[in-house]
Amino acid sequence: MKTTHTIQLLVVLLALAVGLTAQTTPEALLSQLPGIPTASCTADTSEMNRFSEQIYTVKAAIQDEIDRIHADAQATLTPATVKIPASAAGIGNAKKLMELATEQTALGERIAERMQRIAGIFKEVEDRDTIETRILLVKTRPLEKLLCSGICSKAEIARSNAAEKQIYELNVKYCQLMSPLQTEAISQYLTTVKTLLPEYRKLSALQNQFAGLQQLGEPVPENLSGLAAVDEYASVLLTAYKYTVGKFNQ
Repeated sequence: MKTTHTIQLLVVLLALAVGLTAQTTPEALLSQLPGIPTASCTADTSEMNRFSEQIYTVKAAIQDEIDRIHADAQATLTPATVKIPASAAGIGNAKKLMELATEQTALGERIAERMQRIAGIFKEVEDRDTIETRILLVKTRPLEKLLCSGICSKAEIARSNAAEKQIYELNVKYCQLMSPLQTEAISQYLTTVKTLLPEYRKLSALQNQFAGLQQLGEPVPENLSGLAAVDEYASVLLTAYKYTVGKFNQ
């Protein structure tokens, strides 16, 4: 009876451990982030706060998992392995090392190329933003001179209110132009991160094979690069409301 109880307890603990691992994979944490908002120009503060809080919660979970991985690695550190000369490793190992190095380089270049493409998309948005901001300022500066503060006459208040409404509408139009570009860039980034997560694992596996043949270094945790990639995406997702104007209050 005691043996049966022990086995049942071990099964439960194993299930819990597997469940916990499943919840902390890069894919699982990525799925916990909020979706990319649309029509965000007039979103209210509470909506944006909920969005940001959800992202920060996931970022904290990512950091916790990264810290756990580092702690586990530190706890299992073994004395540094003595380096074996390449000649002693044999021709077979030398050939395999060359193949692994070539595959690592090719995979690393593919990953870098995809990320450079994303960086280029955001650079295009930034360049367009520079142009549209200048246009917006040309339109709003004359209106800003009509804004009234302090003691104002009824006529001045009326002109100020009208100018304030015009400035708001110009900013909404600016947001309606720029926000879709920003969210599309974020969407492209998300798609890229999803496709790269398996590639990061493959790269880690190649690095571990390479280090294993050389009998050097400690294993690279397979999810570490993926977690960092999801964390970086989460930071960019925080910019989804970058151009939001909010509700008009007069």
